[in-house]
Amino acid sequence: MDADIKGHKNAGWDDFAGVYGPRRQAATVGKNARLAPDYVALHEFGHAVDDFDGITYSRNSPTSAALRDAHARLFPKLRTYIQQGEPGSDRGASELWADGFAAYYMGGKANVAANYDQEFADMMQQMLDAVAANAREEGF
Repeated sequence: MDADIKGHKNAGWDDFAGVYGPRRQAATVGKNARLAPDYVALHEFGHAVDDFDGITYSRNSPTSAALRDAHARLFPKLRTYIQQGEPGSDRGASELWADGFAAYYMGGKANVAANYDQEFADMMQQMLDAVAANAREEGF
């Protein structure tokens, strides 16, 4: 068993559709992702981008606050896994970012709007543009 999987005690990597482990800086798609492995891979890569760029984990950043606000606003329509606790929670905001990331790269801004709403789609577009600019500055 791999005890470093965020928030999951006595669970192994294959117990999940996908996992991102910040300590190892590794993402994996598990055997439970049979129905949508491409989406799961993008979701987990979204967590890696978050880890690199500090999108949801920098508590005082404007993007973190905006994602917590979006999570609270969208909470009633979110899948249970994306809810992750109370409306506006840090964990929920992290899952919302990763899921929005996957939705964007699976079908663009229109896909994000269809899955969530236009306001969140516009916000994801702005955040992804900022991530791309940051990556260019860092030489990626």
